[in-house]
Amino acid sequence: MRLQEGCKNLPVWLLTAVGFALLTVLAACGGGSSTTPPPPVIAVTVTPAAPTLTSGQSQQFTATVTGTTNTAVTWSASGGTISTAGLFTDTVTATTTVTVTATSAADSTAKGTATVTVTPATVGDITQIKHIVFIIKENHSFDNYFGSYPGAEGATTGVTSTGAVVPLTHGADRPPYDVGHGFTDTVLAIHGGKMDKFDLISKGDVNGMLLPYTQYLQADIPNYWTLAQNYVLADHMFSSLTGPSFPNHLYTIAADSAGVTDNPINTSSDPTHTISNKWGCDASMGSPGIPPSTVKLIDAAGNPLTPVFPCFDFAAGTLMDTMQTAKITWKYYAPRPGTSGYIWNVLDAVHHIRCADAILPNCTADGTLWTTNDVVDTQFDIDAAAGNLPEVSYVVTRGEDSEHPVSSVCQGENRSIAEIDAVMNGPDWNSTAIFLLWDDHGGFYDHLAPPKKDAWGFGVRVPLIIISPFAKKGYISKQEYEFSSLLAFVEKRYNLPFLTARDAAANDMEDAFDFTQTPRLPTPLLQRVCP
Repeated sequence: MRLQEGCKNLPVWLLTAVGFALLTVLAACGGGSSTTPPPPVIAVTVTPAAPTLTSGQSQQFTATVTGTTNTAVTWSASGGTISTAGLFTDTVTATTTVTVTATSAADSTAKGTATVTVTPATVGDITQIKHIVFIIKENHSFDNYFGSYPGAEGATTGVTSTGAVVPLTHGADRPPYDVGHGFTDTVLAIHGGKMDKFDLISKGDVNGMLLPYTQYLQADIPNYWTLAQNYVLADHMFSSLTGPSFPNHLYTIAADSAGVTDNPINTSSDPTHTISNKWGCDASMGSPGIPPSTVKLIDAAGNPLTPVFPCFDFAAGTLMDTMQTAKITWKYYAPRPGTSGYIWNVLDAVHHIRCADAILPNCTADGTLWTTNDVVDTQFDIDAAAGNLPEVSYVVTRGEDSEHPVSSVCQGENRSIAEIDAVMNGPDWNSTAIFLLWDDHGGFYDHLAPPKKDAWGFGVRVPLIIISPFAKKGYISKQEYEFSSLLAFVEKRYNLPFLTARDAAANDMEDAFDFTQTPRLPTPLLQRVCP
């Protein structure tokens, strides 16, 4: 039986007799004086309750205290730092959550909390590059263009076959003739790394004229020097192959030359490159009394193979094939058939791109990709200015603008600057990386011995300038590069598979960039009046 029920049944006479002694019992039974009310409940609320911050950011928290006139709190956090006034800052490098607590000064059991989600600071990376441009020029060694560049590994003198040390004399804007730079000549010039027989190559010494031992100065190529000073100059960039243009251009698209060591022959070769030679699948297959176009090859041991027609399908494909598979947009901007410089349009040598024919090396009709993706070089300026660049662009130019002897160096530089300006002044500048390079040494002297990688290369060192709003300013890259490094950069950016051992081993040139920096404004460049 409960107490209240028992009290209700007590007789009156008993209550009277007991009297005062039972007053406490009456109180317990609900009679007598009332009880003291409980103290108010203290509560703490923290705002904001669940913010998300990037590491390094701060958040001001506020605590609201009810149930007491004492609204003071003390702050604490399970990570990061928080001030006595509730200002929280986090410095974590990985995504995490932090609990922020405000404790009432009036009652230490009264607490309010907030949960903070902290993510690492966003660090820029290669994906900020949306457009990659390769501008490929002709036939100059590093020492020939940048041997006197301050801070670079250059030379202003060279060594001849007699052991004489000779100055690199001032080069003419239009070199008087082309110097030997085929596979045999280049092997001879390198001389096992001694770099001392450039005078013995074809036209290396013409009546005492040592054309290989010439050099251009800043005043001769001022815009190239300005680009090097404001962006990145690479002084360990080597041609992929110990030889001339054709096989080196093959490396720029396939990280391989299919064994080729030289330029094709029987193509009406013209050293001025003012006529339309054909170095690929549409070259002459011969006719009565006229031999077919062929090109020399060697095997992996360096043994000569039977020359073949210059039309190939690479076992691993080309970068164009992997980009097609991955739906990466691309264009090859180059002179078209029947125009000067067509020989450097190297997709002409890739059968399944150049030709619609099923059987190699037949080439009776244009291939689909040749029609859609291989376009005239002057279209590049239009696309760049309009913001219509594909994700990857290759640019080669007509002979007059190529810088290939006997063409004007000044005119070639002007053409490069026009292409670069089109990007800089167009809407794609802030997401573009431009790689300006030269395809082989052209017989010109360079003092730095190329590493021996395989039977085909490396060849003599060539210039490379890397231009981008994310390029380091005035940086001289000492990383070892070759043309396969171009492919490695694209493959890294778009997560594409490697084609050969060359691009798999190549440095990808990312050291030239600082993707955390604010994109830099373009550098003004001026066209020159040429000699």
